[in-house]
Amino acid sequence: MTVTEEFKNLFYDGIFANMFATLTGGVFLTGFALYLGMNEFTIGLLGSIPFMVTVFQLPTSYFIRRSSRTKSVSYFAAALARLTWIAILIGALVPVATTSIKHFVILSLIFVSHTFVSVSYVAWLSWTSDLVPDGIRGRFFGTRNMLCGAAGMIVIIVYGNLLDLLKLRPHGLTFGFAFTFVSAVLFGMLSLRYLNRIPEAQVNPVIDNGPFYRHFSLPLKEANFRRFLLFTFLWSFSVYTASPFFTLYFLRDLNFSYGFVAVLAMTSSLADLLGMHLWGKISDRVRNRAIIRVASWVAVFLPLAWATVRPGSVVMPVFLHLAGGSFWAGINLCMNNFLLGISPRQSRGLYISLYGLIPLRP
Repeated sequence: MTVTEEFKNLFYDGIFANMFATLTGGVFLTGFALYLGMNEFTIGLLGSIPFMVTVFQLPTSYFIRRSSRTKSVSYFAAALARLTWIAILIGALVPVATTSIKHFVILSLIFVSHTFVSVSYVAWLSWTSDLVPDGIRGRFFGTRNMLCGAAGMIVIIVYGNLLDLLKLRPHGLTFGFAFTFVSAVLFGMLSLRYLNRIPEAQVNPVIDNGPFYRHFSLPLKEANFRRFLLFTFLWSFSVYTASPFFTLYFLRDLNFSYGFVAVLAMTSSLADLLGMHLWGKISDRVRNRAIIRVASWVAVFLPLAWATVRPGSVVMPVFLHLAGGSFWAGINLCMNNFLLGISPRQSRGLYISLYGLIPLRP
């Protein structure tokens, strides 16, 4: 795969965008919720927000199908998603009448941020899939995801250990989370610099004055896509039954420190990093469905293995993160590649948005 200037900008955009996403999600978001005193129900609600906002991908795909302005939509939605975290930080630091009001404000702002993330994603994937040739798609996204994983691994180590040091000092976590989220916004803005350098894909808009709902029935008329959606729905239902509570399980029930959770995340990211590179090469030579089938059988048994872990365990958590990271890399990469392979170019946004209603990554 020849790395052109266009691909380099896509790589840099992904690196800094993933640094933003890492610092505003996962262990950092759960730790922030615990810092604010949120209970299990609120944390579960927080974990469901990325799923709820995918409904906004439907009108987005309708708009980009008729206008082909994928770059503009992706760029400005991503900018708004990242700038919203300044308001989230202010809302967390400014004293209010009651804790419940503060929690409501924070949840609402996170909902807004994820809404823009969801809108940006469907436009970005539709845009970049038109820029990347089919023959190198597996290697391109595998390499990009590998670089993103490396960047995420670095910020988890640095900021995870920073929070561990600061939590021992008075008001240390207040400063720690403020520094973390400001850094995240800066990384997010830096990614936009590279995103803006990437040209718009040359796709003719679809001229169709039919009713709004008719556009979204088009993908559902294809039996192959319907089967793909059914599998994704059943798979995601099982995954999201438990995944929002894993970090809470680590921090509260297993008494893992932020530093050790950061090490586990680094381990998973390293496995994901290597897995993306490997699966990317394989997926250009064999069918994506075969990789999904093998990797998903391993992922099925990971939650059962976690039930055997006890406080103080080290080897088993590290092994499970290695296994999970490497095989989930194959699932995520090949599910996206499979989707892009079965969706027609001019209607790709519709297929992506319908698929986006069923999030996959745990």
